Amino acid sequence: MARFLLERAADELDRLAADPAAPDDRAARAVRHARGRHEVARTWLRLAATGDELLAPRLAELGRVLCLLAAAYEDHPDFPALAERSPLLRSGFPLW
Repeated sequence: MARFLLERAADELDRLAADPAAPDDRAARAVRHARGRHEVARTWLRLAATGDELLAPRLAELGRVLCLLAAAYEDHPDFPALAERSPLLRSGFPLW
């Protein structure tokens, strides 16, 4: 899910950067949101790569945040397959 979110946020940043017609304030806000989603996904991947079992609670918390952030991309063609593999996504993006 983190990789999906990372790719979608990167795509969104590229699209926003290439759109000269977007209103400045709205585009700036969208860029900040996409960067935030991108950073959360990168952080999850970095922490997961350590294999440190002590990080499991933090990874679980970030995983729930990833579910909420991934909801922004529900209309993406790859989202149903991701939701099929993720119990958290199937359960409707629960918080703690």
